[in-house]
Amino acid sequence: IGAQSTAPWAIDIWVDEERKRLQAFFNTKKSDSPIYPFAVDTRHASIAQYAIDQWAIMINDVSGWRHDPEMYNVIVNNPTIHYVCMYAQHTDGIAKPWVQSWNIVDTIIDFFDERIQAMKAHGIQDSQIILDPGMGAFVSDDYHDSITILHHITALKSRFPYPLYICPSRKWFLKHIYPDSWPQDRLWSSLASSLYALTQWADYIRIHDFHIFRQLYTTRSYLQISSQNDI
Repeated sequence: IGAQSTAPWAIDIWVDEERKRLQAFFNTKKSDSPIYPFAVDTRHASIAQYAIDQWAIMINDVSGWRHDPEMYNVIVNNPTIHYVCMYAQHTDGIAKPWVQSWNIVDTIIDFFDERIQAMKAHGIQDSQIILDPGMGAFVSDDYHDSITILHHITALKSRFPYPLYICPSRKWFLKHIYPDSWPQDRLWSSLASSLYALTQWADYIRIHDFHIFRQLYTTRSYLQISSQNDI
């Protein structure tokens, strides 16, 4: 869950507003039984600590600790919490339109090398670290870069001894695979790219249409993707 949009052209909200929105959610969920574990998206250390206090087990920081220097202290002080360090071309983690020519895989590897060194220097344990290479507008305006990332999941897993977190669901690059108009039209391309990531041994998948995805995955009622050229 998250209270701050990171979509292109998203407007930052005040930290107090982010907390207020999350508080409304947690107050509602506390009345439910059983209590399920939650991951919370935030770039702010104070919000991360608040979410942890409300039984979140994972913090997803789309800025990769480039937005709030106190974030690592929160993670260090909560050694059972998982921390998702995501690559984004902008230090605030907000997706923005940006066309740039590069080797996206080498760029992500260099970013993770530097971030991992910083995390370990601050005392974050290996068991806490999860890596997210980013997708869509977080990485570039070129949809080929997102497809390249999908094709290099196994290479990234071979390079780093940490779980990999992949988030292609409803991203704009999918409309170049299967034409559509709006994010809500991207159900099947989201499912296909997410299932493909699992065939490449991704450890975590972020998906909007969870129940459909679970049914497909648990029943294996989908065609096995046989080669990288299939997506």
